[in-house]
Amino acid sequence: MVVMFFIGFLLTIAYGYKTFASWSQISQIYFGLAVIFSFLPSKWLPFIYRIRKELKVILAIFALAPLFTGIALVLNFHIATDKMYETINIAKYQKQYSDKIIIVTLDNKELNKHIEIRKFSLDKYNFEPDSACYLINTGVFGIKTIHDSWLIP
Repeated sequence: MVVMFFIGFLLTIAYGYKTFASWSQISQIYFGLAVIFSFLPSKWLPFIYRIRKELKVILAIFALAPLFTGIALVLNFHIATDKMYETINIAKYQKQYSDKIIIVTLDNKELNKHIEIRKFSLDKYNFEPDSACYLINTGVFGIKTIHDSWLIP
């Protein structure tokens, strides 16, 4: 159960940053799956119920829901239904030499909510950026994901 929790948690964190879904939407998916898995019949998981019947709720909340949330985000990221390139002007940027990153503020309000996709390496982009280009895919579950990003001088 612990292994399933950590695998699901790591998948959710790794792929959650690359999606347009907010963390509240991802947590709604998590709690929805927890409710669905808590109603599973005991005939489907007999090896769990041999020990204790109370493990059904713990299994649903702390093992199956995080694992399947992470799997859903992975499937949404890798199975793309629509690809498009979007170039967005940069309103301002800030260089942080201690972390060796450049953080851009875009004209697009939707992308400004996600700070991880607005960070770029100073080693790779050592110029004054004018715009940023993103490869945006629509995943199999309808959630948009970012597969690639780069700065344009």
